[in-house]
Amino acid sequence: MCQACEAVLVHAVHEHQIVGLLARCYRCPFIGSFPQRPSGQPVASRRMLIPPGTYRLKAPVDLPRNIQVVGQQAVAEYLSESGAGEKSLRQRPMTTEGLRQLSAEAIALLGDRYSKLRASDERGLSSPTPPLARHRLVDLIRHAEESASKLATQSAGDPVTVDANRVSELAATVDMLHRWRKHPAHTSLVATLANDTEGQHTVMLLGIASYLVDSGNGVGIVVGGGEAGRIPYGGPRHPSRSDRKD
Repeated sequence: MCQACEAVLVHAVHEHQIVGLLARCYRCPFIGSFPQRPSGQPVASRRMLIPPGTYRLKAPVDLPRNIQVVGQQAVAEYLSESGAGEKSLRQRPMTTEGLRQLSAEAIALLGDRYSKLRASDERGLSSPTPPLARHRLVDLIRHAEESASKLATQSAGDPVTVDANRVSELAATVDMLHRWRKHPAHTSLVATLANDTEGQHTVMLLGIASYLVDSGNGVGIVVGGGEAGRIPYGGPRHPSRSDRKD
């Protein structure tokens, strides 16, 4: 409703069903703004995009309950946060330089935590009773570094075996987190890499989220799901949650 003359402007159903637009009352000069898109909130896949411009309306607008109306800036910000349009996996040469660059990018993700994780892994390997499971990301980094060293000292005609599955997993870890680097949940997602196994869950989550985004869905990354641990699918009739996945 117009805050000045109380004329009905839009019949909407849900909060955030209209995002990032201004409205001038058709009865008086009042101009009001609809809510801006909160950082990290997905934009519904079933949406009506309103390009910049002025649109004259002489009566209230009835919106279907399963359609979200959004401004162009809100959509652009969502696509930027989700890395839409970027190549999810980059081409990497299986060379000494390529493997070293890949391991360096993974180490940078772990930051200050890497030295402690690496030291713990080395103690475990040197123990008379090595652990049955190692820290997965540290193991992948070590394999890339060891493979790079072997390639660097390779003699002519001397083959070097590189585990492509492990190198691919390391590349997927680095590239998925690179793609979602602008999302507000990025810091929390990177922090999961310090856990022995949680990093693999994060990579799978981002891989599926990337596929859904590239297929035209609205996807939100849920961090800290509360007491239940997860937030369920919100259902197709709630535009603010219609495409939320965990």
